[in-house]
Amino acid sequence: MTAGGAAARLGSSLLVRGSLVRGFLVRWFLVSCALLASTLAAAQIPVPPLAGRVTDQTGTLTAEQQAALEQTLTAFEARKGSQL
Repeated sequence: MTAGGAAARLGSSLLVRGSLVRGFLVRWFLVSCALLASTLAAAQIPVPPLAGRVTDQTGTLTAEQQAALEQTLTAFEARKGSQL
């Protein structure tokens, strides 16, 4: 065996080991980011008090849209016995 062959084999071995370590670090980083994101997403948000069938905290719906939804949900509840 020549010194050049051993060095080439050692070099390729280090490259393989380096890519394995790099792959592990990338996976570890991605898992850590996912855990952090899920922790932030699971932050406690208080449930708004139930004042009616429609709760629009963002002010997205007009009064007419809220009334229409109230009416639709009231009819659904009377017909099916279930609430949404």
